[in-house]
Amino acid sequence: MTTYYGPDGEIVQNPSDEFLISILKKDETYWKEGSGDSCLYFEDIDQRIIFFKDEPYGYFIMHHPDYLVPFNPNKNNDTVYHNVGGEPMVVSTACYLSQNEVEKIVLKFAKSGKILGIEAWEDLYEISVPV
Repeated sequence: MTTYYGPDGEIVQNPSDEFLISILKKDETYWKEGSGDSCLYFEDIDQRIIFFKDEPYGYFIMHHPDYLVPFNPNKNNDTVYHNVGGEPMVVSTACYLSQNEVEKIVLKFAKSGKILGIEAWEDLYEISVPV
């Protein structure tokens, strides 16, 4: 069973594609509520995706428990601070994806438990970000 857990504590079992798309279309205020992030997971798989939105950069997505993030070395490597669990999380702008990219990843993960569509993954804590 797939479960969506939102930044405000909302829990939705087996969320529909329409529901997930509507979440991704929410403005930045939604992503600043509560924990500041959301996740999608399967009860029987020891992995999940954690994601949030920062305007104007786009969507951040992380494969957990490995802390792997998409990284595009051809994009600017500026610093973004996003509060997760009340603490600032340092993220490179080179890790952000477009709405179209993240929709495909989230919808595929919700159906299969597999993360598809990202070519280059990097460990979040090994990316050098200017602070």
